[in-house]
Amino acid sequence: MNGRAVFESYSLAGKTALVTGGNRGLGRAFVIALAQAGASVAFSGRDASRNAAVVAEYADAGVSLVGITADITDDAAVDAMTTQAIEALGGLDILVNNAGICYHAPAFEVTDEQWGNVFDLNVRALWKCSVGAARHMVVHGGGSINQHRLYVGTDRQSTTVATCLQRV
Repeated sequence: MNGRAVFESYSLAGKTALVTGGNRGLGRAFVIALAQAGASVAFSGRDASRNAAVVAEYADAGVSLVGITADITDDAAVDAMTTQAIEALGGLDILVNNAGICYHAPAFEVTDEQWGNVFDLNVRALWKCSVGAARHMVVHGGGSINQHRLYVGTDRQSTTVATCLQRV
């Protein structure tokens, strides 16, 4: 089976999507997969130049994306990002909460500041983005919110405790 058949089976034509942390890694892969499935896609990231590079790269391939620069640990930035995506796309059907951070260190070496960063982005921002998107979705007949998280196992579990606790 080829990838095209899968995308045709799961068409998102006419749907709109916002992916947080969408300018690199798995977030970028989600952005492209959603676009290939037919959705109109916006993505956010903290780095404006990286956002612009992704938009330009895919524009050259005929894929129109909306890049939004936002630090989603800031409540006002979450509201602005959500509004900008809704206005640019004409609505919002899908939110993929992909943005996240982790520190690769034994849990007992993670500082309070680092833990605060993890909690602010991986938990609080995820909540704020979900609430912002859901407010629009509820009024417009529903939608889908995906809380993406990737867990990587290691033989030294203490290295992942600090980042996994908040992802339960």
